[in-house]
Amino acid sequence: MKILHTSDWHLGNRMMACSRKEEFEHFLRWLLECIEQERPDALLVCGDVFDTTTPAESTRELYCDFLSRADACGCRRVIITAGNHDGVAQLGVSKPLLKRHHCTVVTKLSAAEAEECLVPICSETGEALGLVCAVPYLRPCEVSLPQVEEERQFSYVRGVEAVYARVAELAAAWKAAHPGLPVVAMGHLPVQGVETTAATRALIGTLDAVGEDIFAEVFDYVALGHIHKPTPDASARVQYCGSPLPIGKDETTYPHRVLVAELGGGVRRVRALEVPLWVTYRAAVCADRPALEALVEEVKQSGKSRVCLEVEYGGADLSTPELNTYLRAALPPEQVPLIRAARLRETLRLSRAPGGAAERLADYTPELIFRRRLAEYLERYPEQAPRRELLAGLFGDVLREIQNQ
Repeated sequence: MKILHTSDWHLGNRMMACSRKEEFEHFLRWLLECIEQERPDALLVCGDVFDTTTPAESTRELYCDFLSRADACGCRRVIITAGNHDGVAQLGVSKPLLKRHHCTVVTKLSAAEAEECLVPICSETGEALGLVCAVPYLRPCEVSLPQVEEERQFSYVRGVEAVYARVAELAAAWKAAHPGLPVVAMGHLPVQGVETTAATRALIGTLDAVGEDIFAEVFDYVALGHIHKPTPDASARVQYCGSPLPIGKDETTYPHRVLVAELGGGVRRVRALEVPLWVTYRAAVCADRPALEALVEEVKQSGKSRVCLEVEYGGADLSTPELNTYLRAALPPEQVPLIRAARLRETLRLSRAPGGAAERLADYTPELIFRRRLAEYLERYPEQAPRRELLAGLFGDVLREIQNQ
């Protein structure tokens, strides 16, 4: 069985406050070309298809258009699971469309409903090739389990473990009836010890990480989403493919990819397909005029066809308007269509981060303020600690609603 593993598209995401519609179109066209060349038995999209729970109409059109084309390009099955950013109704689109294009979408799951995530993969002649266990992002309200009564608290991690344990039981029974055929588990969650980026370190959409041991050996391959940086070990059984495009500025420094996994007969071969970037994002801090001139020369010599540039300047010789005028005159507009430049903000002397480092006003995001206030609240009322995940999730829902108005 051959699968194409991708996740965390975040359709509708904006970088440097500008639309990325052309970038997403470019990526989806490239992905269709990969499907046509690789002819996978299944395309797995492991959550966070959309960047928000209420994507714009143009963003939903990208999604629907892709589904209508994927089947024609040679993919016999598309399996999509919801991520923490996805709205259930938006992913489901319309049942007739999904059925017509051999697409399965799983938006929620509990241990009692585990059978609903089993998706057998078959050849064109109907011969069984393998099984995919399509586990979506597991929400605390759906899977949290009570611990021993004395503690009187709920555990999200234990709930996640219970779901995967039940899925593993079902997968083992299927495998016993189909000896030698591979089983793949999907997931959208953080695993302990993996390297994260700012987009996945934010409080919204993150909960306690699980241990890799929750993925039973019955799973020949574990296809994960949620962490945007790919797993460095290509031979690992548990793999994050990473986001196909940078979602935050700190994700512009490493290659992005999708994975092809070929499974069967106890053999697992995984290889990466690097995603060609349509736009390169560059954020820089220049202390003075020589550093600014060096940056300009570096961008011009980089050979990148389209660069979006954000610059903070510390020199006293240029005002913000003069800085923007200088950069637009020094850089060709066909290569650098977007320039955002401003003088370096003064640090706030009255506010200090833990450890004593001065902070900038730009550092004060709603997520940061909420994290600190929540920490103060739980320090004062430690008996409320079991509600941390619930409060974080409610805050995330409210903030997304405000941002989408």
